[in-house]
Amino acid sequence: MKRVHFSMLLWLVATAAFGHEGHQPLPTRGVQVDLKTGKISLSRSARELIDVRTVAAERRESTERLRAYATVVAPWTKYAVVTSRLSGRVVALHVRPGDAVEAGQVLAEVDSLDLHTLRLDYQQAQNDIDLTEKILAGVEPAAKAGSISGQKLIEAQQAHRQNLNTLQVLQAKATALNVDEATLATDEESRPLRLPIRSTVGGVVVHADLAVGKFIEPTEHLMDIVDLSTVWVRIGVLEQDWHRVTLGQTVRLTVSGLPGRVFETQVDRLGQMLDPQTHQSLAWAEIRNSDKSPALRPGMNGQAELSWKGPKPTLAVPNQAVLSDGAERYVLVEEAATKEGSEYQKVAVVVGRQSAGHTEIIAGKLLPDDRVVTRGGHELSSLFFLGVFCYRAKKRTN
Repeated sequence: MKRVHFSMLLWLVATAAFGHEGHQPLPTRGVQVDLKTGKISLSRSARELIDVRTVAAERRESTERLRAYATVVAPWTKYAVVTSRLSGRVVALHVRPGDAVEAGQVLAEVDSLDLHTLRLDYQQAQNDIDLTEKILAGVEPAAKAGSISGQKLIEAQQAHRQNLNTLQVLQAKATALNVDEATLATDEESRPLRLPIRSTVGGVVVHADLAVGKFIEPTEHLMDIVDLSTVWVRIGVLEQDWHRVTLGQTVRLTVSGLPGRVFETQVDRLGQMLDPQTHQSLAWAEIRNSDKSPALRPGMNGQAELSWKGPKPTLAVPNQAVLSDGAERYVLVEEAATKEGSEYQKVAVVVGRQSAGHTEIIAGKLLPDDRVVTRGGHELSSLFFLGVFCYRAKKRTN
C-alpha cells in the first residue's frame, strides 16, 4: 500500500479541518500517513497545531496485586456478651440498642432472691461476730485467772475465727456481684437491694433481649456490646494464592454498603488453617473507625486488594499514551524530531496493570527511553482511520 498524503482528505470532508470535542482540529497540510508501516510524518506547523507532547518510557517499580473477598467483623477483644450472675426479675433497664456505654456502666438492675439471702447471711454473720467477740472478751480473763479451762478459750477463739471467715466469704460474693457492702448491712426499706448488671467494655449496645419484669437465669444471653472504634477485616485467600500473602502487605478495602470509599490498612495476622470445603485460608487486618459515627460495621462485605512490590521493575508509560483501535493496543513512538518536523511510529503493545497514572507494558517492541506520545495521540490515531477511508475512496474514484 502506497503512502497516502493527507491533503487528499479534502476530497472527502466538507471542512478544511477535522476535530472533535476535547481534541485539537487536524491540519490539512504537512501530514503524511503510511498505512502499511504505521508511520506518521508531521511538519513543524502540523505538529504545533496538534500540540504533540511526548515522554520517555521508563522502568518503574512493579506492583503485584491480589483481590479477595473480605468481611468486616467485630474485634473479639472488644466484644462483650452481657449475662447475669444470679437469677431474678428485671426491675430497671437503663439502655437500649444503639446506646453508647462505658466500661463499668450499669445497664440493668435485677431483683434476686439469692441476693436477699446473701443480705440475710451477711447480717447474720455480723451478729455472730458481735456475739463471739463478747463471749471471747469474757472468756479470755477467766481463762487467765484459771476459773475456766483453756479448752473453753480455744473453742471461743475458733468460733470467732469461723464467723470472721464466713463474713469474708460473703464479702467476696458481694464484690463479685458488684454489690456495695454497705447495702448488705441495711434493710430493704431503707436501701432496696438490686443486682447491677454492668458493661465490661466501652462501646455500643448492638443487641438486647431484655424487658422490665422479665425473669432471667444465670448465663442467659441478655445483651451484646461492641467497641467499633476499630474493626477487623477477614480476608479469604484461595489456596493457590496463599504463598503470595505476607505480613505488612497493603490492603485497600471497598464494601458494597459504602460505594466510592476506600479504606487502607495492612495485613497484620495470618491464619494457620485451610478450610477443606472452600480451600481458603484467612488473612486479617485492622482498620480504625470513627468513634462517633463508625462507617464500617460488622457484617459488611466487599473486596480487599492486597498489593506489594514486584520482584523487578517493569516498563511503563503514562496511561494516556496507550491507544486502541478496538483490535489492539498500541503507542506512538517518536522516531525523529527536528525543527522541520517529526515522525511517529505505531508500535503494538500488550499492557498489564495500571497504577499511579501508569500502565505496565508486558510485551511489544517498546524499549526504555523510547519517547511515546502523551498529548495529541488521539488526533494522530485518527489519521490512520481517515487514511484508510481516503485510500478506499480514491480506489473507488479510479
